[in-house]
Amino acid sequence: MLSKNCVVQLGLVKLLVKDVKAAVSNLNISASEGDEYKTVEKKFIGAFKCFIEFNETQEQATLQDILGTDDVGMISRVISETGEYLISATPAADPRWGGSDANLPVTLGLQIDERIRRLKGLLQFVVATGFYDNIATSENNIALSLLQYVEKCLVAKIFCGSNCALLRRAVNESAVILKLDTSQISSEDVVFSNIKKMEVVYGALAEGQNSVLSSKTEEESVMQDLFSSVETVQQTFDAVLSWRAQSHQLYESALKPGILTWCDTDEIRTMISAQVHIAMETVLNEVDEDGRYQVLLVSASLVESVLKLYTDLLSRLSPADDKTANLQSEFERRRNALIQPFVELKVYQIAFTLAEQFKHFTLLVQLCEDTKDMVKLRSLSAQHPGFAEVAYNWYLSQGKQSRLLTANVAEPQQLTKFLTSQPHLKWIHQLGSKDYSTAGQTLAQLGEQEKEKLSRKKTLLSISKLSFLADG
Repeated sequence: MLSKNCVVQLGLVKLLVKDVKAAVSNLNISASEGDEYKTVEKKFIGAFKCFIEFNETQEQATLQDILGTDDVGMISRVISETGEYLISATPAADPRWGGSDANLPVTLGLQIDERIRRLKGLLQFVVATGFYDNIATSENNIALSLLQYVEKCLVAKIFCGSNCALLRRAVNESAVILKLDTSQISSEDVVFSNIKKMEVVYGALAEGQNSVLSSKTEEESVMQDLFSSVETVQQTFDAVLSWRAQSHQLYESALKPGILTWCDTDEIRTMISAQVHIAMETVLNEVDEDGRYQVLLVSASLVESVLKLYTDLLSRLSPADDKTANLQSEFERRRNALIQPFVELKVYQIAFTLAEQFKHFTLLVQLCEDTKDMVKLRSLSAQHPGFAEVAYNWYLSQGKQSRLLTANVAEPQQLTKFLTSQPHLKWIHQLGSKDYSTAGQTLAQLGEQEKEKLSRKKTLLSISKLSFLADG
């Protein structure tokens, strides 16, 4: 059970108490639900209010009444509707929405901050009071909905703070796509008040980026704005994944096997990948050295985000499902395509970091060979089970049999085991290890099996005899 200190750390303020009080009168309760539903709802909101005000005695008394309700589904629905209200209610003090002091300017960013505080407060409350498990196992997964509301608020906050012209146009286009009324207030107002539809902005932004790329312009201001749009996307997914890491225990309860989040679509993964290509293939060539460094960092962060979305989703899918195998293949292809540009630019530090984080062992072997870093190669082999075998197979595929035998990737017994299926190399390793008797046996077997060339057969058998002689 979470402590009250957690609520303070999340930045809850008195403003939230006013919002919670308002929820009682603003939530739409169907008359057909009867008095019991309305009573449970009021008690829940009352307990929530006490929680925010740190009135533990009254909170516990109110909770006891609620816990006396047999209908768990009723409580879950109250939590769901409270969350819906907190994400969609008009801001507490914004003159553009009416009913407040016209001299008090409140920016869109502060409005979104207010929603984030509301939602985090509700999440902390349902965890602290033991209701979270109920909503995490509810049919419509209320817990995941609340967690994703926070994610989309974080995205909206970053979109809202961006000065990127491409993004501003994407927001305007999103208002049209969502058929929102902009006759009274701006597109930004209506789009950022529809938090649950934030992914629409990504699609509109991608369309705008494609238009710029199609124009093939090289104007500095256009390139700067294009990169600004890429950087904004990077910041949004950094924020989402940071929130998921921070709240990983809540997600573990809500994200059951097979459940998808709003990020788990091919459209989102493709859109993020496209940002990397824009940055690395278009923007990188148009910036100075300082700009180049920033482009590489943003690109690396985007690669990490999209590959993390893949691995998180794969961890929730059944290995026996054909879709899992297809997604794994897609992940491996995209992993290679996204990291390879850093290799080609010889930005080895980023390439090493990403390849190791996402277990691209084949590329790691190549990188160690390219940089002649055998210490790193052996360290990777010691840290990651299965790495040595991948390395051995890579050497074979590249025709580097001598490197396979001399690179000392792992302990000698691992190489010996691998060479069991490679007798044409095994005898060389056995001779190098001064295991002359075993080398003689291997060579004798190879000589007996040789049917095509008599000269090769004689050579193998001759070396076999010499091996036995060397063994004494």
